[in-house]
Amino acid sequence: MSEQYFTELITRARTARSPEAIANLLKPVLFEMSAEFDQYLEALLASTAADSSAARTLKLIARVWREQQSANRREVQLRGFVRTLATAEAEEWPDLLIAGMDPNGTALDDDELQKVIRLLEKREAHPELVRGLERGLKTYLQMETTLLDWLYGDRALGFVRSGPWGYWAQQLPIGTLRSLFEALDRGESARHFLNSESLGADTWVEMTVLLRRIERYLVRSFETRYPNLDERARTAILTSTFLTFAIFWADFAQAIVRRPALSEASFKNALQSLRSFASQPYFPLYGGLLALFDGPYLRTAITYLGEPLRADATSLEKAKVLNLLGYTARFLGDYERSVALHREALEDLDPTSDPRVRIANLVNQGSTHLRLRAFETAIELFERALVYARQSGDTAGSAHALANLGNAVSQQLQFQEALDPEAYERAESYLNQGLERAREAKERTAEVVALTGLGALKQYLGHHDEALTHLDIGLSLAAAEGDLWWQGIARAARAEVFNSLGAPERSAVDAVLAMLMLERAGSADWRQPAGLVLILRTRLADNFRPVLEAARIEATAIERVQALLAQYTEN
Repeated sequence: MSEQYFTELITRARTARSPEAIANLLKPVLFEMSAEFDQYLEALLASTAADSSAARTLKLIARVWREQQSANRREVQLRGFVRTLATAEAEEWPDLLIAGMDPNGTALDDDELQKVIRLLEKREAHPELVRGLERGLKTYLQMETTLLDWLYGDRALGFVRSGPWGYWAQQLPIGTLRSLFEALDRGESARHFLNSESLGADTWVEMTVLLRRIERYLVRSFETRYPNLDERARTAILTSTFLTFAIFWADFAQAIVRRPALSEASFKNALQSLRSFASQPYFPLYGGLLALFDGPYLRTAITYLGEPLRADATSLEKAKVLNLLGYTARFLGDYERSVALHREALEDLDPTSDPRVRIANLVNQGSTHLRLRAFETAIELFERALVYARQSGDTAGSAHALANLGNAVSQQLQFQEALDPEAYERAESYLNQGLERAREAKERTAEVVALTGLGALKQYLGHHDEALTHLDIGLSLAAAEGDLWWQGIARAARAEVFNSLGAPERSAVDAVLAMLMLERAGSADWRQPAGLVLILRTRLADNFRPVLEAARIEATAIERVQALLAQYTEN
């Protein structure tokens, strides 16, 4: 039907008296059969003698057609999107819907989504899709004032541990979405929620529209509002927002894996959030901000976020997200997976892409090898990162490479109990250079690495006062960042200093707090200070618990330490 119709249309257009008349003739196919007419017109031009009068007329028609397409590009896209959705099979439209909502492309605004709904209604296609779109958009528009109230209310911004789900749930009518928000507020997984809720395709669409629009609204608000927020706080809030939604969708996709079409489309939601996050200039390359989440929540992230990367993503986007997942795995003590993630990122990374991402993966992979006491490998990776950083002028990368290189050399010397003053001087030089660069680049994480490394080195060399000075500053910075892991590591190092100074009470308090912080962060590194705590518990005997109580460590926390020590001795 199309080809015969197109032939008749071209015949009438040839005799049209003006470009305007041609445009009026072509208007019916512009919104309904644009792609097919494109192909027909190109084939007709190719088969017509170039120097003939027919070719000249066809070129005029083609020019008018292109101008119409350009002037109505968005409307053509919308109509094409609706037509694709309407003619898709039941198992195809969820994926197509998510592709049309991609924030990394030409995402639908509210008016455009309303137009899509009206056009789908006219086609009488997929009633469950139409119902879900209508309800999702209606619910979101009703929630906009709630979102605004939350943003400007007396509440913590972002999704740091508690989050806004409970507050938002109160504003929703009783039903599946309200139950979902209440479950998220309780910290339940999607799988647990779906055990008690049936999920129709229309409800999935409603949930998708609502959550994707909430995410977009929050990201835009956090990026452009709150002039009093410093850059670090703004980045922390945005990071928690992107990761919260990506984790939710990846988790949700796993929960409905028996419904392949909805599961795959949910994974695409997670991937789109990650890709959108990876494209932002504030995307964190060196961690620190992951302390926004408690350990169990991070374990959920590392479990679920890797899966969406199997879908389509550019090598740079993939390398950025794999880097984030890699240093998260290190943070959680999953060193084998951390190394594998960073290696995958480096293998797939285009050599011509942003050098900062390559440098970050090298530094973070080296940090994992350092935890494994693979000193030579770690040093090699840090040295490579330093070369790339100097070549590309990456001050932040240079700060991280130098601080970690100094740490690696220092730890290797201490582990080998080497007596080489020049080697220790070299390690200290790297650490001091890293500290200087970190302060220049305002890279707090690198500054904490350098200060803690200097403190540990000075402690090993017996310069206890200098060690305490560096560790106190490092601990203060880590606390200001909310970074539990580095607070734990700094306290563990400070506990060693106090023990060397013959102050077992102060040493015990720091070592116990280090254990608690590292365990709360979900890190297996709580074992590092545990050995010292066992020694101090024996030395202090009956005074051990009173010392901790005097430091205002709660009874439940002390019991937790005792349980960890029992676990430590058993293993």
